[in-house]
This record gives sequence, C-alpha cells and structure tokens, in this order.
Amino acid sequence: MSDVPPRYVEHVGAPKVMWVLMAFLTVSLGVAYLAYVGPEWAVPIFVASTAVGVWWLRTSRVLVRVDDESFTAGRARIPLRH
Repeated sequence: MSDVPPRYVEHVGAPKVMWVLMAFLTVSLGVAYLAYVGPEWAVPIFVASTAVGVWWLRTSRVLVRVDDESFTAGRARIPLRH
C-alpha cells in the first residue's frame, strides 16, 4: 500500500443473498441428515456446515481503497496516473 492517505476505504463482503443461500443450504442439509440418520448426526452436521459457511463468507471480504495514486481492491492495484 502507498503512504498516501486514502480518499475512500470500504470492506466489501458477501451480499445478503449469499447469507440467505448459505442458511437455506445448511438447513436443507441438516433436515436431510435428520430424516436419514436422526438428530445425533444431524445437529453436529448442521452446526459444522453453518460454521464453515459463516467462516467462508466472513473471510471472503475484500478491502477497496482509493487514494490519489491508485485504486486497490484486495491484492490488485491499479495506478491512476493515466
């Protein structure tokens, strides 16, 4: 990163529809296991799949930064001198 103070900084995360989709898929997986093997396996699988989904959506956030020299999104950096 450059030493120039930023004009704009934002953490961009997953949209709400991805959170809803993740919740729907983990609940569906939990219900499927509940019907097939019972609650002793369904609850841990639901909790584990939800934890993995939340971890994935939280860690996929990207930092967007604009200053007088460049535009930076994640690890990508585009100089603004043109």
